[in-house]
Amino acid sequence: MPLAVLSFAFFYAAHVRRVDMARVDFIDYARLIGQSSAKIIARAEGFAAGLTARVNTGAATCDAVFQSLQDELRPAMSLRISVDGLPVCARTRHREGDEVSSAFEDIQASEPEAILVTRKSVDDHVIVSIGLRPRAVLTAPIAATTSSHASFALLTPEGQILADYSDRKEEKASFLRLVKKRDFSGDTTSSVQSPEKGWIVAVVPITGTNFRIVIGLLRSQTIWEPWFGIAKSLLIPALLLAVIFVVLRFGMQRFLLQYLRHIYATFRRYGAGDTDARVGRLERAPAEIQLLGMTFDMMADRIAYRTRDLENSLAEQQRLTRELHHRIKNTLQMIASLLGMQPA
Repeated sequence: MPLAVLSFAFFYAAHVRRVDMARVDFIDYARLIGQSSAKIIARAEGFAAGLTARVNTGAATCDAVFQSLQDELRPAMSLRISVDGLPVCARTRHREGDEVSSAFEDIQASEPEAILVTRKSVDDHVIVSIGLRPRAVLTAPIAATTSSHASFALLTPEGQILADYSDRKEEKASFLRLVKKRDFSGDTTSSVQSPEKGWIVAVVPITGTNFRIVIGLLRSQTIWEPWFGIAKSLLIPALLLAVIFVVLRFGMQRFLLQYLRHIYATFRRYGAGDTDARVGRLERAPAEIQLLGMTFDMMADRIAYRTRDLENSLAEQQRLTRELHHRIKNTLQMIASLLGMQPA
C-alpha cells in the first residue's frame, strides 16, 4: 500500500508536469509559426523596398523581376509597380503552374484575396505592391516543422478567415466553427485559450502586420486518461507486490513453514502419548528453527530419563515391598509353628 501511494504521487506530479510542459511547448510552437510567417512577409517587404530603388519599365524586365520574385518568395502571387501613379509593371499568377497574367484588372482582382505588401520610395515616386498567397504564407512554416496534428487559420485584421490548414479532415470543420464562433480580434499576444469542445487554442500575431494566426490542438486524451495513467502506474507496484508475495509464500514454504509443520506434527504425536516422538535433525532449516527442534528433543529426552528413573525406583520399591511381605509372612509362619508346638 505505501508503494502504491508513492507511485500514485509520482504519477500525479509527472502528469501535472507534462500538462504544463505541453502548454509551454504548444505556445512555443505557435510563436514559431507566427515568426516564420512574419519572416516571409519581411522578405517580401525587403524585395519591394529594393524594387523602389531600381525600376525598369520594360516588359521583359517586368517578367524577369516577377520570376525573380517567385524564385525568392514562392508564396508571391502578384506584383504591381507604379511610377508617378501610372502602372508600369503588373503580373499575377494565382497558383503555381498557372499562366502569368499581365492584365491590370487581374492584379486588382487578386489583391483582396492576398496579403498585400506595399513599399514606396522616399518621394512616393515609385510604389511597389507584392501580393502573397495567404495559404502559402500559412503552410510554408508548417511544412518546415514536424507534423503536430494541429489546425491553423490565418485571420484578417477584421477577424475573417483568410486561409486555413488542417492535416486531419475530420477535425477541420470543428476547428473552423470554433474560429468563426470566437472573437480573436482582441488577442495581441500568444496565449492559450480556455479549452472549448476539447480544443486548446493559441493566437499569435504576425509581427509587423495586423494579421493573426490561430492554432488549435484537439486534445486526444479523455477525462479518464489520467485515471488510466494512474492505473498503469499502479500496475507495476501491484505486479511487484504479487511477485513478492509469491516469492515469500514459496520461500517461507521452502525455508520455514515445512519445518514448522514438522515440529507441530511432532508436538501433536508427543501430546497423543507417543513419548518417543522426536523432531530430529533439521539440517537445512534456519538456525532458529533448528534450535527450537533441539530444545524440544532435549526436553523430551529429559522427561524420558526422569520417567525411566521413576519407573526404576517404583519397581525397586515394589520388589522391596514383596520381599518384606515374604519375610514377614515367613516369620509369622515360624511363630505360628512354635506356638503350635507348645504343650497344651
